[in-house]
Amino acid sequence: MELAQSTHLESEALPFAYDEAKADRLRIHLGAILKRLEGIALSTKTGAWS
Repeated sequence: MELAQSTHLESEALPFAYDEAKADRLRIHLGAILKRLEGIALSTKTGAWS
């Protein structure tokens, strides 16, 4: 999954300073996406990519 650097960095220019507050907000959404994908994978007989 590709993300824009602006979602978790203070700026997209050097030096790439990590922004904890932005990352925390993003983490909520990414966690929900991953949980949903896990549920889909587990609901198939052989797994999502088998």
